[in-house]
Amino acid sequence: MKHHATRIAAFVAVAAVLLTLTACGGDGGDSPDPVDLLRDEDVIRLALIIEQSDTLITPGLHIDYSASLGSADPIENSEILDANCTDAAICNINTENQGTETTPVEALIDLSVDVGATEITLGSRGEFDTIGITSQFDVSDLILNDAEILRAPTATTFGLWGEDGFAAVTIGDGPLSGEVRQEVLGVETTVPFTGELGFAMAYAGGNAANSNPEDTGTAGSATWEGIVQAASVRNFNRREGTVRILIDDFSDPSDLPVDVTIDVEGYSSTWDDVSVTSGGFTTGVVGSDYLAGNFYGQDHAEAYGVFDTLQYTGSFGAKRGN
Repeated sequence: MKHHATRIAAFVAVAAVLLTLTACGGDGGDSPDPVDLLRDEDVIRLALIIEQSDTLITPGLHIDYSASLGSADPIENSEILDANCTDAAICNINTENQGTETTPVEALIDLSVDVGATEITLGSRGEFDTIGITSQFDVSDLILNDAEILRAPTATTFGLWGEDGFAAVTIGDGPLSGEVRQEVLGVETTVPFTGELGFAMAYAGGNAANSNPEDTGTAGSATWEGIVQAASVRNFNRREGTVRILIDDFSDPSDLPVDVTIDVEGYSSTWDDVSVTSGGFTTGVVGSDYLAGNFYGQDHAEAYGVFDTLQYTGSFGAKRGN
C-alpha cells in the first residue's frame, strides 16, 4: 500500500473527479460520465490546481473501531492518528501496528488506484465548485496486522475548490468484517472477525502565496468568507458550514493577527489573534482547538485550511471580499 509523490500528477490526469476531493455541496443528480468529467472546465481547473499544488495540510485521521475475533476479548479503539505531510503530494499516517502508512488522501492524488467509485456528483456552493465521490477504501493496514478485510464502510469525500486551492473531508462509517491470519505452533490459521468502523480525515492544499496579505484598500482591514466541509468526530456524520477570516490590523506586515470563525450547524468556534507568518497560520492542539491554513493566489484572494476540535474535524475555503 505504498504510494509515491507522483500521485497528485496522476490524479490530475484522469480522475480528478474519480479520486478527488469530493463534495456534494450543490444540487444532486446522476453521476456524470468520466469522459464528460474530463472535459468539464471546472474539473480541468481543479486538475491544474492539484498539479501546481505545493502545500498539503491535515490534522490527522480520526478512527474508531470495534472488532470481535473468535473467542478472544473484543478489540475497541478510538484515536487520532498523526499524519505527517512531507510534501504537497502525500501524507503518512503513523500507526501503532504498522509504523507509517499512506493516508486516505491517496484517493485524491492517484488516478491509477481502482477505488470502485459508485457515485460522483458535481455542484457548487457559494463561490466554490464542489465534487462528491463515494468509493471503497482499503483500511486493513490501519487497523489489524495481517488482516484481510472482507467488508468495510465506503468512503465518501466532500470537497471544494476555487482558483488556487482545494479543501476536503473524507468520511466512512459502517460494518467491518474479515479474517486475521495467525500462527499457532507453526501452523497458520485464519480467525474471522466482525465489528464496526468509523473514520474521518480533513485536508487542504494548493499553490500557497508564501507571503502575508497586504492592505489593498482604505478600510485598514480585510475579510475572507467561504464554506466548510466537516465531519462529527463522535458519529462521523457529515456537516456543512461557513467560515469567516478577518485581519483588522496591518500595522506589522510581517506578523499579522487573524481571527477565524467556523460555524457548523449550531456549532461555532472562533480563534482570535492567530499569528500569520509567510502567508500561513497554525494554532491549537488536534482533538481540542486546532486550526491551520494558508493564503493563496494573487493579492491573497483565497484562503484554505483545516480545523480539528472536540466536536468536528473539517476543512474550509474562503475568498477575499472587496
